[in-house]
Order: sequence, then structure tokens, then C-alpha cells
Amino acid sequence: MNKLLLAALFITSLTMSCTRPGPVEQYISFPDSTWYRFNKMNFELPVKPSEKAADIILFARVTREFPYGTLEFNMILDDASGEERIKEGHLNVKDADGNFKGRFEGDSCYLETVLVRNFRVTEKGMMRIELENLVPRLKTPGLLGVGIRVDYSR
Repeated sequence: MNKLLLAALFITSLTMSCTRPGPVEQYISFPDSTWYRFNKMNFELPVKPSEKAADIILFARVTREFPYGTLEFNMILDDASGEERIKEGHLNVKDADGNFKGRFEGDSCYLETVLVRNFRVTEKGMMRIELENLVPRLKTPGLLGVGIRVDYSR
């Protein structure tokens, strides 16, 4: 009986130590559905080390009034170990014919893009990501909000 209990505890601890953390996300909404050019978005996400690499994903919700084909941005990522990454990117919102690329949920269109693929989280702590709007206008209308997700399951 003790051997059976010991074996069950061993298997349980083994499976718990091999599980990967669940996804972590933060979403920031824009009250007037507008991202102003010089309003930088700051995200702080708690992360844990994992044997499995994570994808860092940008997601957004736009309305039908979003006027551009892409959402251009600059990203600065500081991970818990002190590494810094800087990257310009874009979120494809519309295709060449002007049709939205994402899926509509009611009046908003959900879109996402991978910022960093196969990112290794090596230390527990806070991952900080700053997004800067690079659309060459003072206002980017039709944007309900922007979020960041750290996903270990992809």
C-alpha cells in the first residue's frame, strides 16, 4: 500500500513539474476608440520559467471605422532576466481589397500577430513591453484596444 501511494505521489509530482504555465495577457482599451500618436502603451506581465518556449502575441480589436491597412508600431521588450529587444512591426488589418483580415465579434474585429516566436523565459518576474504607435497621424481612430499575450501552448 505504501509503495502504491509513493508511486502515485511520484507520478503526480513529475506531471506537475513538467506542466507549462498558462497564457498570461493584458489588454488596454481606448475609451474613445482612438490611439493617439504619442500615447505609448505599457504592459507588465508576470512570467515564470518554463521548459517550453513561449510566443509573445500582440492582439487588437478594431471597428469598421479603422482607416488603414496596417497598424504600425515599435516594441521595446524587457524580460525578467534583463534582456532588451527592440522591434518595429505591423499588424495586418485589411487585405489588398480593403477587407478586414480578422474575425468579427459583434461590431469589433479581432486581429493578432506574433511579436516574438519561441521566446525562452528563464527567470520568474515581470516582462515589460512598451508599444509606440508609428502610424504617421496624430490620431488612429477605430481602435478599441490593444493587448499582449504570452502563450506557452503554441
